[in-house]
Amino acid sequence: YSYEGSTSCMSCPTGTYNPNTGSTSSAVCSPCPAGTYANPGSSSCSSLPTFKATIAPTRNPTAPTITPIAPTKSPSAYPTTALPPSLRPTITPIAPTKYPSAYPTGLPISPCSSMYTVINGDTCDAIGTKFGVRAYSIILSNPSVNAACTNLQIGQLLCIPTSGAVVFPVIGWFEENFAGGTFPRPIGTPNANMGSTFGGFTDLRRNLNTLTLLDSSFNGAKYITFGGGGCVDVQGCQWNTAVIANLQASILNNEIPAIYAGIGFDIEESLNGATGLLTSFQNLFSAAKSKGFLVFVTVSGNAPYGFSDKCPLMTGILANSNINF
Repeated sequence: YSYEGSTSCMSCPTGTYNPNTGSTSSAVCSPCPAGTYANPGSSSCSSLPTFKATIAPTRNPTAPTITPIAPTKSPSAYPTTALPPSLRPTITPIAPTKYPSAYPTGLPISPCSSMYTVINGDTCDAIGTKFGVRAYSIILSNPSVNAACTNLQIGQLLCIPTSGAVVFPVIGWFEENFAGGTFPRPIGTPNANMGSTFGGFTDLRRNLNTLTLLDSSFNGAKYITFGGGGCVDVQGCQWNTAVIANLQASILNNEIPAIYAGIGFDIEESLNGATGLLTSFQNLFSAAKSKGFLVFVTVSGNAPYGFSDKCPLMTGILANSNINF
């Protein structure tokens, strides 16, 4: 199959097949029936081979020597007299850690860059545009404002956060929204204030065509992520200078849907061994912050495994002031 505009075709993943021609999506790749298999790009499934195993007889093991263990004293044999106070240990109880549900749902961003008085006709989007911040940042900075920002009152005083400020503590929303695999956990996390959609691609349009929107019960800040590792279309998830410039242009041209308060960059693999991308990534992070987005970066373990210059790249990422977390 191939996407619109592609110059080459992509193979169905291992374990699936596609007998048709002219396919435009990986959704046409069907799983093989039980007892069959298919290599990438197969148009049909093959039966698994039958093997005969010969098991060599084993010698009778030598009888082990068993040494009986002396029985321990019954607890009743121990003295019951309490220790004198001078010999008793001092035990300091440990305070229990708060479960995320103990946090309030409206976690303020501090400090406020300014205060604003609501006037007739105001919306969070309009106020955000006026101050250069995202609507979700205003909602999360003001616990009295509901998640849809439909309860603003004329004369209400609002905290206007610093552009690109992040809410702490970050409580992530759990939801599988990437095709393949099933997690046993239910959707949702108590009082989550951060959730991200994952499509895996570095191109905005391809990402929007594959990702799944977050469940409607989530009311926190929504992030859209770009990049990944081990995708079916590997090159669609990798980074080089041109890929970064294309995504940067999409951000600066205001093509990111308004529902997203932030952007996540999953930096794992370089395209065709590209190196020296730190400056390009720094410009990308700066573009996202200039548009009022919150920014987070994820890598493979403790560094991008698909970059030969991973160490200087990681050093530069950690030092970048445009990354929130």
